[in-house]
Amino acid sequence: MTKNNPLFVDSTKLPGDLIPCHVELKKILLLDGEHLSLHLLNHEGQLIKKEMEPSEQNCFETRLHLNHQTQIHYQFVIEDENKEEIFKSQVYTERAQYALVEDWEPCADKPSLPTMNSPKTEPTLSGSTWRREPTPSYRELMEKWGF
Repeated sequence: MTKNNPLFVDSTKLPGDLIPCHVELKKILLLDGEHLSLHLLNHEGQLIKKEMEPSEQNCFETRLHLNHQTQIHYQFVIEDENKEEIFKSQVYTERAQYALVEDWEPCADKPSLPTMNSPKTEPTLSGSTWRREPTPSYRELMEKWGF
């Protein structure tokens, strides 16, 4: 993975623009017949399941496209050959960005991703509780910049 500055937020992208996201899980060892997958709930409530591929020793990765700076929930799941879940990680809540890198930590109580129909019991966001601003119209932008 290329080195990214975690303090950099791409100012050329508006919140909601589609960006490529690199997801990496470190410090994990799978046994024969086990598979690792990423279960991600995007800002629209759509569940995305993507199998992760080994990239280097004890490290797995995958790539997908997400809407920039929108809230997502994701977790890592180890499955056996029959696609039955063996272990799950905790549920992470972040804003979609270019890279999401985590270390493997199995969770004993088998957490699951929130659903859009249930009342929201979201974990607190790391950092501030930034709210998405509405996208300005073309007329508002023209008036703001004096065109």
